[in-house]
Amino acid sequence: MKRQPVKRMRSIDMVRGIMLLGMILAHGAVYEYARIFEVDFENPPLVIGIMGFFVLLGGSFIMMSGLVNTAAAVARIGEGQTSARAAGRNLAISGLVILVLNYLYVYFFGPATLDFDAKSLAMTMIPASIRAGALVVPSARLLLDGSSISIIAWDLLLMGGILTLLLRGGGTGGQASRSPGGPGGVAPATRTRAYVVLSVLAAAVFALGFFRYLLYPAAPRAIAKGQWVSAVFLNLLLEKPYPLVPYFSFGVVGMIMGLAATDPSPRRPLSVLLAVGILALVVGAGLYVIMPATIGQVTVGWFSRVVLELGLFMTVGSALLRFRETGSATRAEDRLPPPRRQRPQGFLGTIGRASLTIYFLQPPLSELLARAANLVVPGWSDSLGLTMAFAAANVIAWALVLLAWRAVSYRYSLDWVYARVLAALGRESLRDRIDGRD
Repeated sequence: MKRQPVKRMRSIDMVRGIMLLGMILAHGAVYEYARIFEVDFENPPLVIGIMGFFVLLGGSFIMMSGLVNTAAAVARIGEGQTSARAAGRNLAISGLVILVLNYLYVYFFGPATLDFDAKSLAMTMIPASIRAGALVVPSARLLLDGSSISIIAWDLLLMGGILTLLLRGGGTGGQASRSPGGPGGVAPATRTRAYVVLSVLAAAVFALGFFRYLLYPAAPRAIAKGQWVSAVFLNLLLEKPYPLVPYFSFGVVGMIMGLAATDPSPRRPLSVLLAVGILALVVGAGLYVIMPATIGQVTVGWFSRVVLELGLFMTVGSALLRFRETGSATRAEDRLPPPRRQRPQGFLGTIGRASLTIYFLQPPLSELLARAANLVVPGWSDSLGLTMAFAAANVIAWALVLLAWRAVSYRYSLDWVYARVLAALGRESLRDRIDGRD
């Protein structure tokens, strides 16, 4: 049988691009504003509140990772291109590579962490060295910090085992269906079992997240006592900003969405996901009004923001899959457009496809721009208005960087290198297709 390439979901790339633009703006504003600790976070200015929302968008990337990786794996299993065991192994390989990248990120490249108690920034090595104009060696404590990249890595490691168990022996050799997001030839009973198990798992992990605020002090207490094994485990489970509980549930919801996107009849599961997303969005908004989250603190109100976050990403993702990626037809065969050459994707899609590169290089580039701005307008970071203008300049800078990079097809970007590392390990990746030529 001729091997059919798995295509990227362009609307999801565009959403990822929008989220990354928000992240670039937020990081450029929040981490460069010199008077950030003078802000009243109980009643922050509107612009700070909006930026605070974009700072904590990691849940969206976790969910999208679960979605696209599951859709690709299920597509290959359904077409008979691979087995469930091999697909699970490939996901685990990706998880291990990303876990290594995570430690490079949280120590060398990542954005600063706001320490509200000490009223200071805990910066990673490269951004801190650029700001100081000399080599800065941060504390090894940074390696314990959580990040959305860490949760994506652990999600992929766990997803590998979950998919192996749920989809083992469940393929139909590609005879059942074909879909824009990839083939969906997984036996109906296997697919139903996967929906049920993943739904129960996501609900259980998410519900456990409510109690995180009670256990949160255990992590810093273990660090203070030098109990490093416990500290590593507790930090993974509980540490801000992205603990495994409840954010593993975001990855599992992404898995359900990926399974639905490759369903021979995707209309019903995606409609159910959309309804649940809207419900979570409404409930989260209501909880947020009753018990608003406090920036910089882990309280019971923190859970209201997580519910709101989950509902928002479920609603947007399910709606795009339902109405853009799979269309309005109920059968996969009716949804296939005639073959045609796709045009290169626009700016938002390109931003979304270069996510790993932007994630790593945005903080150092922001610090380089800040040093240049200091030469032109000394003291600009004391003004909120000028800081927001600087944040907008970060977005323009990335537009110029990607435009120049396009001339060489984004060779040697981190996404390009990552795809080739996986290829050397026997794992295909779509990350090097930044220019949109699927």
